Amino acid sequence: MRTTLERPIVVGVDGSQDATRAVEFAALEAERLRCGVWIVAAVHEIAAYPTVAPFLTGESMLDVGRGIVADASRVAERHAPTVALDASVVVGAASTILAEAGRQGRMVVLGHRDTDLLEHVFTGSTTIGVVGRSTCPVVSVPASWSPDRRKGRIIAAVDGSTIAPAVLSCALEAAAVDDADVTVLHYWDVNELYSPFGDIKAAQREWETTAGARIRTMLTELAPRYPGVQARLELEYARPADALVRRSHDVDRITIGRHGGSTLLAGIIALAPGGVARALLQHARCPVEVVPTPVPGVSPENLDDVAAIRVETGA
Repeated sequence: MRTTLERPIVVGVDGSQDATRAVEFAALEAERLRCGVWIVAAVHEIAAYPTVAPFLTGESMLDVGRGIVADASRVAERHAPTVALDASVVVGAASTILAEAGRQGRMVVLGHRDTDLLEHVFTGSTTIGVVGRSTCPVVSVPASWSPDRRKGRIIAAVDGSTIAPAVLSCALEAAAVDDADVTVLHYWDVNELYSPFGDIKAAQREWETTAGARIRTMLTELAPRYPGVQARLELEYARPADALVRRSHDVDRITIGRHGGSTLLAGIIALAPGGVARALLQHARCPVEVVPTPVPGVSPENLDDVAAIRVETGA
């Protein structure tokens, strides 16, 4: 019996091995969640490729996209034959298209493509663009992931801000579905330059007391919804990005908020992923789930305005 396409997992594909890996992850996740998979390929208009493919017509570019989603659909069928599939080829920028598609889904899944530092600094990536625009969680699947790489452990990285309950909920839900345990991590770091101006040890003790109490309260409120999930809290004085990248070798997933904390410019840069989330997206060895922060007064454009071409998948 096939699953339902209501609130599917959206997966972006471009014909690469990274996208194939994302399809595998999405299909297996959909099988566990009893939902469908919506495969989306974003293709550029011919004007974007004047030197690479000067003789291709717009229809030819769409044909390429159709071939990509057909191949991706076969991959999904092979890994999870009971999962309902749908597919679209859409003309436009991938980050915008996938973020808008995510409005109709429960998450967006992308394969992480390793690039050099200069590309990250000067041009960014599709993943960063989708994370910055998406209204649903975005999962980045690195090259080190495989269906057989299962540890039974999920990390929820929280900072105690207003996004923390959403991060905890996503991690606990994933653990309930995957029969995994959750480690809730909260890191605290003070630049050593500030040490002459106060008692860092005393501040650390106060932080452990106040932050620990706040996060334990959140866990206590959420625990009844996930009665079978074992969750424990760890507080550590460390640099969050470095510590989480190290921990990513031994867990199935890290869930983190798109924002690390409050800022005077929150109303302007709220759609940009924070430094810790960005570091994980680039360097983590396990899938990273980034949970969005709602921004007052900001709403995504309607997906109906995007010219989507439906593709038969045989589902």
